[in-house]
Amino acid sequence: MQTLLIWKASRPGSGRHLRSVRPARALPAEPVDGEPEELLEAIQSAALLGCRGVGSFSSSLAQDDRPLLQTPDALTEAGRRAWTRKRVREQAEIRAAAVGPGCAQHRPTRKHAPAEGLLAPSRSKWRGGGRPWHGPGAKPSTLPLARLRTLVVRAPEGATTGHATEWFRKCDRGRGRMVGGPVGADGFAERRMSPPPGPRTRMTDPASPTSSPTPGAAEPLRHQVLAAIAQHRLATTAQLRRMLRPQGSRQLLSRALNTLRSEDLVDFTVLPDTHRSRTRAWYLTQEGSRLTRGLPVLRGRPPYPITSRTAASLKTPHTLAVVQAHLAFAADARRLGHEHGPWDWTPEVSHSIGEGERLTADALMYYTVVETERRRKLRAFVEVDRTTMSSERLAVKLIGYARLFQYEVQPVGRRKPASTGPVWLRWYPVFPRVLFVLTGASRARLDHRIRDLQAMVAQHPLVAALAREVRLAAAVLEDIENHDPATPPWVPLTGGEPRTWTDL
Repeated sequence: MQTLLIWKASRPGSGRHLRSVRPARALPAEPVDGEPEELLEAIQSAALLGCRGVGSFSSSLAQDDRPLLQTPDALTEAGRRAWTRKRVREQAEIRAAAVGPGCAQHRPTRKHAPAEGLLAPSRSKWRGGGRPWHGPGAKPSTLPLARLRTLVVRAPEGATTGHATEWFRKCDRGRGRMVGGPVGADGFAERRMSPPPGPRTRMTDPASPTSSPTPGAAEPLRHQVLAAIAQHRLATTAQLRRMLRPQGSRQLLSRALNTLRSEDLVDFTVLPDTHRSRTRAWYLTQEGSRLTRGLPVLRGRPPYPITSRTAASLKTPHTLAVVQAHLAFAADARRLGHEHGPWDWTPEVSHSIGEGERLTADALMYYTVVETERRRKLRAFVEVDRTTMSSERLAVKLIGYARLFQYEVQPVGRRKPASTGPVWLRWYPVFPRVLFVLTGASRARLDHRIRDLQAMVAQHPLVAALAREVRLAAAVLEDIENHDPATPPWVPLTGGEPRTWTDL
């Protein structure tokens, strides 16, 4: 078993400092064991203590998935004290070398008592000094802040500081500054405080039949936000809320995003708006892109294309329109009881169509229609048009899909052609439908573009052959978002009455 100390300091600048702490007292003899959800309940009922720690973790260092410090239970009391002295020195050296800017400097007035673990004796004084410090030559630091609120919990083998800090955030609603560290002995100094109130916002139960299929409901929200931004490239706060917590509050997402930004994992660009609402579009930083590269949902994906605020601002309008199209499909799926979540939408899917050319769809959608006696799994290439290109260039995209439908690779070294089947069979059991989502212009102009797409289907032989095997349709984004069953929004490109895209 392992003992972990997680503390939260109140915001600096309040002018109050902790002048003394009470003598040490042993931790509970019975450790808390179990799964994360059980540990969360244990943490919520744990004692809340005010104390002074040796050294401090920066917010980013506290998230590292490094094993916690393990206390050898078999040591005698004298051996435990000697072992504690050694671990205190090692931990102080590690933190002094690793912690970055943002931690305040502090000069201890007394030596730390090894018998009391990583905590100082009573009557210790706090000395301010708001200058950030870092580097291998720096001294161990403590936090000269107003109050320290502390949770002590025994964690199972393999637990990490990242898990513990996330449990603490769930208990304390993610406010203030988070720092944390391991405890090297079974003693600690304490000053009792009142426990923090529980979360204000009630989360949507993922197991509830009325809730939407949220990605990895057991994962912390900030992990889901990080993966969602990596998946969709760019998204506003409102879009992330609709995507991950449709029934949650905006503040819930804002806290998670601000935490990730303080750890330099995400950043934002402000959208130009005549109403001066300062809408933020969030993207991954280089560090965030590096951390999410190995996520299972992102395996095989090309590198994250946005690396700076300038790159984000250039891609913002089209990328946000693609995310808005996904949210329209997701809302429709929730309303009808179908299945389509954030990880069922893959932006910028590219395939070779021969002669060194590639076809890149704006998104590939996976959608499951849940009916009374069966489930239908559908796929669709989605093209989002904001009326920024000519109608002819939009219709030419249909030729690219027709070429992909017929493209076959000739094996190297064969004299005679040997058919191996179309290339798309390597990824899809059935060729995905092709859906055009139009927006950004008047209704009359969008109707003209739909008719140009229908003309391409009727006149081009390759596209006509594609239309005989693959469902093709177009719709206006605003009509999809209205969800009016009386007026289906999707117009078949082969002609006919509008209908839902699942009934093409």
